[in-house]
Amino acid sequence: MISKPRPISGDTGSSYADGTVVVGVDGTSSGLAALTEAVADAVETHARVVCVHVRAEPMFAEMMVMMAPYAAAIANEWRDALELEAWLQCAQVVEPHGLKWDFQVSLGRPAEALDEIAAARHASAIYVGARRRGGWARRLHRCPALELARSCHCPVRLVAHAADDSPQL
Repeated sequence: MISKPRPISGDTGSSYADGTVVVGVDGTSSGLAALTEAVADAVETHARVVCVHVRAEPMFAEMMVMMAPYAAAIANEWRDALELEAWLQCAQVVEPHGLKWDFQVSLGRPAEALDEIAAARHASAIYVGARRRGGWARRLHRCPALELARSCHCPVRLVAHAADDSPQL
């Protein structure tokens, strides 16, 4: 389920409006939802789309596991597969519309990386997907989209996406 993006931070009349939108893509269904909304708005405004895939730095627990034989190779292969999936989604969604687009890979924390790239490109908006979570999942999982919305220098458009895509009866 995709909802219409809504600005949740930033000033829409800022100096950042130069016809570029940044969208966070990660190969998941929520990233695809954000990409779809960003492309729809870019078609209306003839904006360039900058697709950003952020390779998160390994957490302490991941680094401990990587000390095991072959663990680093498996982790790198998994991250490469996610990056390829994100690129394929971008090519399939953006290319048919004839828009100018770039695919950029960054290392680090997603919120910080997207904010830096948007500032460097003078983006008019950042599109990010966020899954709706309830209960403990919401408390345990830090949402990069909300973190970005609190600290970003340009408007952030949050595309809400349900984690469960099954039809509701």
